Amino acid sequence: MTDRILVSLDGSAFAEQALPYATLLARRCGADLLLAQAVPTIVTIGSPAAYIGDPGWPDWDDTADEAEAYLTRLQADVEAHGVNAEVAIVGGAAPAVLLDLARDPEVRLLVMATHGRSGPSRWVLGSVAEQVLREAPCPILLLTPQALASGTAERLNQRVIVATDGSASSFSIVSPVLALARCLNTPITLVRAIEPAVVYAMEVRAMFDAVHPRYLAERAREGAWAQLQYLAEDWRAKGYTVDTTVDVQRAPELITGHAAAHQAGWIAMASHGRGGLGGLVLGSTALAVLRRATLPVLLVAAASAVPDAADAETAQLDVATPAPATVARG
Repeated sequence: MTDRILVSLDGSAFAEQALPYATLLARRCGADLLLAQAVPTIVTIGSPAAYIGDPGWPDWDDTADEAEAYLTRLQADVEAHGVNAEVAIVGGAAPAVLLDLARDPEVRLLVMATHGRSGPSRWVLGSVAEQVLREAPCPILLLTPQALASGTAERLNQRVIVATDGSASSFSIVSPVLALARCLNTPITLVRAIEPAVVYAMEVRAMFDAVHPRYLAERAREGAWAQLQYLAEDWRAKGYTVDTTVDVQRAPELITGHAAAHQAGWIAMASHGRGGLGGLVLGSTALAVLRRATLPVLLVAAASAVPDAADAETAQLDVATPAPATVARG
């Protein structure tokens, strides 16, 4: 079975900027690319809905043919760089199409450029990325405009900042990070932020429990460091280059600041989404990091299964012989 990296495309030059990142990863990991474009089957303008194929609207087949010609051209460009690629043109809304393609067990990663703005997560990410992230069965490498403008795909070969808050769900990022770090031969920095508000709450409670608050922050820092150090030592034994950092600071500032100070090439973290609107879908820390970061961000959705960190190495991408390219029409 050959692993595949799914690339979200929509015919725009902006979305196309994800291709160099996906191509680099595919080449280094021995994976194929799946270049996908959704072709809408319905266009809604007020009420009622206007269907493609009605007078005044392009015929779906013509639109699909244009998409196929576009993706076939990109496929040739990718294969000229030594990476096997397939194309998929599927009728339907982009989020549903991408999620359906991502459920293929051969798809290990989704790469997409996403519009970045301010406000709730659907505006920060763009509505397609926000909807996909809710249910994504695989990790997503998100490329915001500020990330695309600040560097090239080659920086994926640099250090990766892996953020965790110590919870089980935050370690769902372990498996894809180890897989990609192995392929790219990149050093890893494990980052744990102890929120100042948490330390303050500990100090307030300590006053009532007759515990001197002076040492509470240091105690919290030492406990978090010990947890990360245990994980780091396990990864070093497997051949990874790993260091750790823990500090009392808001997580978004610590993650992005440490990434800038140590010339990291990308950031990886889990998204603690819970449904609802805005940050409740994406998770406030992940949302804040995406707003601030000028780096690609690898996210694992809350819907993804939480792997056993000790078994994460088994999930790394396999090197396999490329399969013939195919075209999927739906």
